[in-house]
Amino acid sequence: MSADAGARGRGVRLLGRGLGLVLLVGLWLTIDFARVPALLRGADPWCLLLAAPCFLASTLVKAVRWRLILRGLDVDYPLGRCLSVYQAGAFLGFVTPGRVGDLARTAWLHEERGTPLAVGVASVLADRLLDLALLGAAAGLAGWVAAPPGPLRAATLALLGLLAVGILVLATPGVARALLDAGTRLPGAGRIVAPVRRALAELWRPLSRLALGELVVPALLTAVQWALLFVGGFALIRALGIPLGLGEAVWCISLSTAVSLVPVSVSGIGTRDAALVALFSTRGIGAPEALTFALLYLVWSL
Repeated sequence: MSADAGARGRGVRLLGRGLGLVLLVGLWLTIDFARVPALLRGADPWCLLLAAPCFLASTLVKAVRWRLILRGLDVDYPLGRCLSVYQAGAFLGFVTPGRVGDLARTAWLHEERGTPLAVGVASVLADRLLDLALLGAAAGLAGWVAAPPGPLRAATLALLGLLAVGILVLATPGVARALLDAGTRLPGAGRIVAPVRRALAELWRPLSRLALGELVVPALLTAVQWALLFVGGFALIRALGIPLGLGEAVWCISLSTAVSLVPVSVSGIGTRDAALVALFSTRGIGAPEALTFALLYLVWSL
């Protein structure tokens, strides 16, 4: 690839990451700003106080989970260092596009413990797959129980089913290898699929060292972590007096979080807000309330 082509590619990626910010500005320009200060002044302080420890405890639980995953990969990393590295990675992920924070975690592991990069990436991948699995499960359950019937619910549940299949395939090396082998035999696809197959093979080697029993506690901690985030988010919703039940809150938070993972913004800014505006509108809740909640959720989760 030429230097000019590389520069153009970086420019396109940077522009793509800026779409979320443009979307956010556009959303805020369309609302009645006077509603936002009124909502904040009228917020219930006790609910706001309840939300803060939920978000803080969630971060601690994620650090403990990552440490257990590392121990399953024969990497001894102190809990205090896991927490500080996880927080530093989360901060980098907030201020930079892409998954820079996750890559930073693997770099710190490599520098401080001499951990092979493939092992570090495998630990982060296992960490993220648990997050996706529990997020998808929460969204599916909340959607089935609390979401209003209609095309949005049907499409979301179908996409969640596809996500579940994708996670299972990625976590099952035999099935994934068979699919990739078939992909390499497709006309013109070999040059694309073969590097993916080699990269995944490097990750499956360390991941295969994680016994199923060693993932039970991390999976339970993931459920606790998301429960804390949902309770914290629901507390913010109640603080603003937004008329949503717990199931509806979980549906909106989980779906907006999933949308925020689409790589067109930094830390989901803009995309999460747009998703919340759309989801809240299905329950007759206005954009000022949705954007005020999105702002508080972002601040509390920093």
